[in-house]
Amino acid sequence: MIHKGSSIKLLTQGPDFGTKIIDHTIWGRKPENNLGGRAMKKHPGWIFIIVSALFFLIAPSTQAFLFKNNVEKAREYIKANMVDNALDLLKKEIEEKPTNAEAHFELGAIYLDQGLHSQAEQRFKGAVGLDAKFKARVARKHMQSAVVLMDKGNYRDSIRYFEVAASYQPSLKTEIAECCMKKANELINKGITQNTDSSTSETASII
Repeated sequence: MIHKGSSIKLLTQGPDFGTKIIDHTIWGRKPENNLGGRAMKKHPGWIFIIVSALFFLIAPSTQAFLFKNNVEKAREYIKANMVDNALDLLKKEIEEKPTNAEAHFELGAIYLDQGLHSQAEQRFKGAVGLDAKFKARVARKHMQSAVVLMDKGNYRDSIRYFEVAASYQPSLKTEIAECCMKKANELINKGITQNTDSSTSETASII
């Protein structure tokens, strides 16, 4: 008499007319489909294998995102034009890790892009206070923003940004002067002289 769960061996003849021994385990009426319940309990490792397989099916970019820290994730959100998500993540990071200078800087950069100067300055000062090396990055961020404003024709605000950049990194004064003179020459060549003289004189006051 064969009991449920017992193992039997059957002799079968393959296509090469040789004799093969097949080991069968009797689970019930449909042994080939009974892979749930007790089978999974006997092999909990199967769950891990399945989960691992699903993980490797995920796009590499998604895998990389999962292992990034909050600041790196915030940068990814900014690249994807999901600024609100980046703001929430950076604020959370600063709340949990107030000494994270990188988070202060990135949040300040977002505020600067949004024209929120006082909030930006607060975060930039926080970053520099935690790590003096951020002076150069804060200065460069203001420099980049000033160039963007200048290209948009907002010369007065661009000069203010240049001034802040120079206050954080005085060595940028020569580069700022060259940038402003280049823009002034472009405007003169196009026949656009309105506000050019005043902007140039303000630049001279920086250097």
